[in-house]
Amino acid sequence: MALAESDAPQPPPIADVHAAQGEQAKPSPSASEPAAPPVATESRPPADETLPSTGPESPRAPENSGPATPPPPAAAACNRADFRAVIDVGHTEQNYGALSAHGRPEFEFNRRLANELVSRLWASGFDRAAVVIQTDSDLARRARDLSNRRPNLMLSLHHDSVQDKYLKTAELDGQIRTFTEGFRGYSIFVSRDNAYLDDSERFARMLGNELLAHGLKPTFHHHEQENRPIYDPQAGVFFFDGLVVLKQTTAPAVLLENAVITNPEDEQKADDPAYRRRITDAITQAMINFCDAGAAARSEPRPAASQKPASSEKQGSRK
Repeated sequence: MALAESDAPQPPPIADVHAAQGEQAKPSPSASEPAAPPVATESRPPADETLPSTGPESPRAPENSGPATPPPPAAAACNRADFRAVIDVGHTEQNYGALSAHGRPEFEFNRRLANELVSRLWASGFDRAAVVIQTDSDLARRARDLSNRRPNLMLSLHHDSVQDKYLKTAELDGQIRTFTEGFRGYSIFVSRDNAYLDDSERFARMLGNELLAHGLKPTFHHHEQENRPIYDPQAGVFFFDGLVVLKQTTAPAVLLENAVITNPEDEQKADDPAYRRRITDAITQAMINFCDAGAAARSEPRPAASQKPASSEKQGSRK
């Protein structure tokens, strides 16, 4: 992605947060849809029926031993239908981000994956999951709009590139193209200046672990080329404190770079429906884990971290 992440003064508040962008919401089920199949129930013996013993009988506690200690309560699963997951499509049609190895705009990759992801989330019970597409490049406005939706989690989807000096211009599939070799994989970013840093880090690690479990591998070129601090090297999570959409969104906020599309190999993977399904499955499972953990519900905002971006983390273009 190619982001100009400046901390310029914010424009006036948006009168209508839906006016500048589109949101894809889950369609309402039609009346003609078949009823859900009956839920299987657990079969239990009547209260006065004794199950046959399968081993030695445990000794009975003495009658005067007092009431037994109750078992600890089971962890409650979250209500997915009420969990507000907002999927931010990185960039816009006009400010489209990076160009892939074959000259296609990053925005198209981001939008396609977001639409596939939200369908996967709906199928998993996240009825309030929504895709948000911005129509302008005002990043502070984007962060305010995302915050106004009061999400339990904001995930911004992008596809990656490299610094210009690592790009080369040469013949590719019979045409002269600008592309890169040797850099491939995903990367995950959080900002230490986000008010919900603990939950942002928690979901980022869950996401990285699920991507690994689904056969994906992280790339470390943002650390090597831009000196981005590493938060979790195994899960592929990095800090990018000044990234406006992470820093200013008042919710747990994570940005995922899904593939290095300036690399022809990663571009081909990003075009493979089976590969994208692995990504959406990993994101969905990470969101289930995060939701069940109750992280967003228990979280409280905390003051921004005292760490400030080092000189190597200056604002500017990612690519």
